[in-house]
Amino acid sequence: MQIVHVPLAERSYDIYINDNFKNLAGTALNPYKNYKIMVVVDSNVDMFFSKKCINEIEKAGAIPFKFVFFAGEENKNLETVNEIYKACLKNKFERGDAILALGGGVTGDIAGFVAATYMRGINFIQVPTSVLAQCDSSIGGKVGVDFEGVKNIIGCFYQPKSVYINTSALKTLPEREYFSGFGEIVKHAIIKDEILFEYLENNIEALCARDTAILSAVVERNCKIKAEVVSIDEKEAGIREMLNFGHTIGHAVESESDFLMLHGECVSIGMVGISNIAVRIGLLSVNDFDRIIKLLQKLKLPVIYKGLDPEEIYSLMQLDKKVKKGRINYVVPVRIGEVRITSDIDENIIKEALHDIL
Repeated sequence: MQIVHVPLAERSYDIYINDNFKNLAGTALNPYKNYKIMVVVDSNVDMFFSKKCINEIEKAGAIPFKFVFFAGEENKNLETVNEIYKACLKNKFERGDAILALGGGVTGDIAGFVAATYMRGINFIQVPTSVLAQCDSSIGGKVGVDFEGVKNIIGCFYQPKSVYINTSALKTLPEREYFSGFGEIVKHAIIKDEILFEYLENNIEALCARDTAILSAVVERNCKIKAEVVSIDEKEAGIREMLNFGHTIGHAVESESDFLMLHGECVSIGMVGISNIAVRIGLLSVNDFDRIIKLLQKLKLPVIYKGLDPEEIYSLMQLDKKVKKGRINYVVPVRIGEVRITSDIDENIIKEALHDIL
């Protein structure tokens, strides 16, 4: 078992990386003897892992409860949050009790928002089971829901008490959801780790075969990257903003497609869009742009999505949380392994790039 520490003073926590659930009771669940734990899980993940997770809760001496919601981004809303509040009230949850998110990024966002707001904050445990959640969304404390068709517009920062990752869970994912998670992995490589990018390029066959050893190495490296950035800038006041690479365009595509596209797929399209812009303004080489596109394609991720209105996408981008005084801060690649943040990009160049991918 590997352990990655996220140093955030009194909000510090550990990420446990294993290939099974057998150490869950002795690690992430260890502090909760005689306390209640509400397992929040979607209808897809429930059939695979709820029983194992609840067994570990009982082994730790805690009292398990379960809330199952229908799977899908369309259910990441205040209505689902409201139903979980009701379940917590009905079962008399107190501040010493905990919410446990078992599943992907949608589950973690919803459960984390409930934990942050119920009784002004109760304990929160992440047990991510998707590539996206294990490598990105379960770490760093961003929680929230979609509202009025806008992605993640309601939310807050609320750190988990611990994260427990079982990499063997990735073998149960449908192919499309599995590869979607690599959108965030490639993002981390482009913004901060050229060696990781090369590792992905050189291990495509193993990744496609879901090789546990290769996946564990990739997950661990991504956790370290995310932990390093979050520990420096917990609430996105500076360097953490670079983790939004590909997301300004990606979130707009996700919303405009009525969430028919998976998050990692939209991030992939967003990365291609902003990399196109970087080439146009002379920041990124054509060679690096080609490498980015080829890696995404080999990981079965989309690089264009024809059928959306570029003007509508541009309009939705103005609702992005990174807009400051009416200007968007774009995270733009300079080379593989380095990005910079700028708001000084001509509107016409942005729209031309959007027309290329939409």
